[in-house]
Amino acid sequence: MLRNYLKIALRNLSKHKGYAFINVVGLAIGLACCLLITLYVKYELGYDRYHEKAERIYRLTTEAGISGRITHFSGAASPMAAVMRAEFPEVEQATRVWNGSEIVRVGDRRFKEDRYYWADSTVFDVFSFVFVKGNAETALDRPYTVVLTQSTARKYFGSENPIGKVLRVGDVTDVTVTGVIEGMPDQSHFHADFLASMSSLPWARGDEWLSNINFKTYLVLREGASPEALTAKFPELIQRNVGDVMQQLGGIFRFELQPLTQIHLHSDLEYEFEPNSDISHVYIFSAVALFILLIACINFMNLATARSVDRAKEVGMRKVMGAQRGQLIRQFLTEAMLLALVAFFLALVLAELVLPAFSHVAGRELELDLTENGSALAVFVGITLLVGFLSGSYPALFLSGFRPVLVLKGKFKTSMTGVALRKGLVVTQFAISIALIVGTLVVQQQLDYARSQQLGFNKEQVIVLRLLQNNASSARAQALKAEVQRHPDVVSASLANHFPGTSLDDQIYFPEGRGMDEGIHIRIYRVDSDYLETLGMELVEGRAFSPAQPTDSSAVILNQTAMEMLGWDSIKDKAFVELGGPSMKDARRTLPVIGAVEDFHFESFHHDIRPLAIRIAEGQPGYLLVRARAGRAQEVLAFLREKWEVAALASPFEYSFLDERFDELYRADERLGRIFGGFAALAIIIACLGLFGLATFAVEQRTKEIGIRKVLGASVPGIVALLSKDFLKLVLLALVIASPAAYFLMNRWLEDFAYRIEIGPGIFLLAGAAALLIALATVSYQAIKAALSDPVKSLRYE
Repeated sequence: MLRNYLKIALRNLSKHKGYAFINVVGLAIGLACCLLITLYVKYELGYDRYHEKAERIYRLTTEAGISGRITHFSGAASPMAAVMRAEFPEVEQATRVWNGSEIVRVGDRRFKEDRYYWADSTVFDVFSFVFVKGNAETALDRPYTVVLTQSTARKYFGSENPIGKVLRVGDVTDVTVTGVIEGMPDQSHFHADFLASMSSLPWARGDEWLSNINFKTYLVLREGASPEALTAKFPELIQRNVGDVMQQLGGIFRFELQPLTQIHLHSDLEYEFEPNSDISHVYIFSAVALFILLIACINFMNLATARSVDRAKEVGMRKVMGAQRGQLIRQFLTEAMLLALVAFFLALVLAELVLPAFSHVAGRELELDLTENGSALAVFVGITLLVGFLSGSYPALFLSGFRPVLVLKGKFKTSMTGVALRKGLVVTQFAISIALIVGTLVVQQQLDYARSQQLGFNKEQVIVLRLLQNNASSARAQALKAEVQRHPDVVSASLANHFPGTSLDDQIYFPEGRGMDEGIHIRIYRVDSDYLETLGMELVEGRAFSPAQPTDSSAVILNQTAMEMLGWDSIKDKAFVELGGPSMKDARRTLPVIGAVEDFHFESFHHDIRPLAIRIAEGQPGYLLVRARAGRAQEVLAFLREKWEVAALASPFEYSFLDERFDELYRADERLGRIFGGFAALAIIIACLGLFGLATFAVEQRTKEIGIRKVLGASVPGIVALLSKDFLKLVLLALVIASPAAYFLMNRWLEDFAYRIEIGPGIFLLAGAAALLIALATVSYQAIKAALSDPVKSLRYE
């Protein structure tokens, strides 16, 4: 019996190739999109779960602030790991990790390594890094030792055994290789090529609680230990050690425990190792996947329902010949599920073909591994069969239940319920498509807004060169800057440790003449005297730094936000007192305020402009910034490369442009926009496939009516309008339904921006117009074809 069902199903599909193509392709595209997004979501949720103790590992974070301004740091002070191990029995193990960038040499070869990390020897007791060579228990127990990843070991030593070999770090320090580990998986919130012994760093041995809160501190809790119970003990520890100081400052200081597996999607704290993702993206993409699958399923069911009317006479004849209702139901369900399974296998092929492009857009290395993703594929097979069952069930139950006499006499009519259902499904499809178009437009307009706004500095034509930070290179960098400034195509050059888009230092300053509880938590830029000119920043009061003023080494220039927070109308006679020491009571020096600069965006538009102090960098500049004349950047680069070799700087010649580096702050938002746009386009394609099929069906149902109208003098435009208006009304209704939902969702997304666009009616009109034009183009093809047909043939139809 099943063989007969399949044979009849294949004959029907062969007879109606266009219908079968539209149904299969539409559902296949929907399933492929859903499968790709599922791979992305699964990848995002899998971060840091490869560690054996992942569910028991927590990161210790710090909240600190005064004067009501609180900063949440991703790290903790140097002694916290030891304190946690010593004072809390719930803590099984603790380790610290610190990251940086170093120039590493072996022989005559040198490399700039941005993934150079330092860690305590206990790091291998906390994280499950797999050793290939060496002993995890002793690898980092001595200063000036380092563990490499396999790829890094091959890079420096080829096929030789690296154990015991020596690398020169920072042009001054020799470290010995004591181990080799497998590379860290992509699904890790930090990626180290080097793990050097933390005991090599002098500042890692400090015992101050309130300074240098940048050691990432990880705790392993004992089996059964409660993180909430441990967190409840922190206030007493803090009060005992720094309570008096915080009371004098009027400040806040507290610790929190952050689960390791939540860092990637739930953390955007100060000084993260790497930019993290956002759980909202997972929610958004999951919703998009469900919506596109829903559109595809609606198509499938809509066309199956509409096409079933054409088979009424077939069903009537089969019932007259003795077919039972159950047999007819099984026949329809077999055809629908066969189509669905074909669509599923086509979806696998489409997903495999598109996966490289999707991985590139998503910024993730995704793989469609049938063995690793077997459970997900089983779910998709189940969804596919369910879609086939649901799409086949309505025509099966409906057609198998009517009286064959009425059909064979030509008295069978389409159910008004069925027509209403199909129209409702079309409205749902286009409402989802319009909402996705609105989302794409909002994301794009917000990114355009961020790029077009005045930033308070000029990011164009600025070349950024990274410098090795050591005293030997500092003098050479000064000499190089002086040489560069003499080039006719160079407007200005500056040596600095910070520029817009980089991480900042953070400090507490106390306005002179005020109490300790009136300090200001402020960001610090460390630059030289040519910095403001090089970046085109404008002073609103006072003066810039000057090499002719030796006292400027302790002077400060504030931004307008800092002035407003302090309640200062002028910088005249204003100064700060810099305090320090374990008790924060020791006056280091007085910092006179010599200028005020216009506010500029040193972070993305996600953040408000925060208080900033600009100071002269002492000792070791991290970057050389060079502003080239318009159109002369390549000539300046060639000159810089030549002079770089002459200056014999230890760091390799690597450059970037400031505008490109600043735009990287919006990479995640750009990725969201591209994915939104791509899936919005696919949603429209799927919806239009269904609309095309329904328009074809509608034209076939009205063939005689069209012939009579043409005989009576109806024009081609009139007939096209007649056949199109019903569908266009549905699209307009979809626009009305989609607009409030899209406004609410995208307004929530924009709340993450401190500086944002307002969603106006133009976006919805543009999205609606796009949907209408696409729908009109889809329907018009069939309508024009019907309007141009010979009315004689139409009247002879059937």
